[in-house]
Amino acid sequence: MGRILVFIVCLLITASCSKSSKTLVSVINYDEDTINRAAEELSFQMTVQTDSGRYLSYDVLDSIILFVNDEYWRTVPSLPSPLSTDNIVLEDSIYSSSEPIEYSVMVDAGEVTRYSTGGEFADLLNDELRLYPGSYLFEIQTIYIHNPDSSVVKIDVDYVTSFEVPLNARSVYSGNYQIQL
Repeated sequence: MGRILVFIVCLLITASCSKSSKTLVSVINYDEDTINRAAEELSFQMTVQTDSGRYLSYDVLDSIILFVNDEYWRTVPSLPSPLSTDNIVLEDSIYSSSEPIEYSVMVDAGEVTRYSTGGEFADLLNDELRLYPGSYLFEIQTIYIHNPDSSVVKIDVDYVTSFEVPLNARSVYSGNYQIQL
């Protein structure tokens, strides 16, 4: 009796497997160019003018604190800028020049930090702001710079603007900002 039952179960399994003319699982097929993906890089340029009408004169802005849609997003440095030592003046612990210096900033929007536990990685996925196509409010809140004497100067900027991430953009240039302190 037991052998008959095993034979019937095997026959049913074999019969159900051989009738697979219709697929039960849908195959998802997509063109990679039509997917709304998050931008991987945001870049912008900025010139910072002091209260006296002069311009910040450093080769690198060490830490630029950025907010997107009123949430902290990243702290990044500027890229090194060519710097002329002519006409540089120290005023209020900030080096400035009469010549404007454009600081270029590139932000890795898809930056992922390595974590050691699943809970830390879950926090990253829940808290990470990705730049999907759409409009964003962008704030440059604070800039930290190092003087040659190793002192750190904090400059409150509070510059707010907006930018647009177009559909299927991997890199976004948000603009050239003239920041007045």
